[in-house]
Amino acid sequence: MLRNFLSFMSVCFFLVTIVPLGLSSLHWMSTPMDILMSFNVYFPCLIGAAGILLALTGPKGDLKLYLILANSLSLGLYLIKIFIISVTA
Repeated sequence: MLRNFLSFMSVCFFLVTIVPLGLSSLHWMSTPMDILMSFNVYFPCLIGAAGILLALTGPKGDLKLYLILANSLSLGLYLIKIFIISVTA
């Protein structure tokens, strides 16, 4: 039961990081991204890393692989975004 909860938390962390990124990239609404980045520039990276760790402790099988890949994707996209911000600033 605990492993299922950890997988659910990993999905929640993935959604918390990827939805603001998707909304801001489509130029619909940048407010969620501003809120997420207002805590700290690296805060989304910490959430992505926590999602990966939670996925690693989740149940075995395909779900574990998909959660690790999804959270790695969001972490990588935020690292690219931070790199672009640091180069252009």
